[in-house]
Amino acid sequence: MYSKEKLLPIVPQPKEVKLVGSNEKYAVYELKAAITTDDSDFKEYVNTFRNYARKINGIILKNEEGGIVLERDEKLAPGEYKIETSRSGMILSASDNDGITYALATLH
Repeated sequence: MYSKEKLLPIVPQPKEVKLVGSNEKYAVYELKAAITTDDSDFKEYVNTFRNYARKINGIILKNEEGGIVLERDEKLAPGEYKIETSRSGMILSASDNDGITYALATLH
């Protein structure tokens, strides 16, 4: 877990960062250039992020699994989010629109 002395260059600062199964080293995964969600409220955010990635970075994000997935997690507090990465993809979880906005801003 990261301490306040080892801040990550992320705004807003995460409350907690856990590196699981990596012996406290960074893991690098190659993900598909894709973003998707099954949550109807988050579809607007998928489209906005897809347009942003294309215009700013020239990256075309497809609508398929294996890349970034936005999911609703009612256990998270309003505005809170969780990002999980693995070899099979990245999951951004939030209970509300503010949380998913913050999660996507972290990827920026």
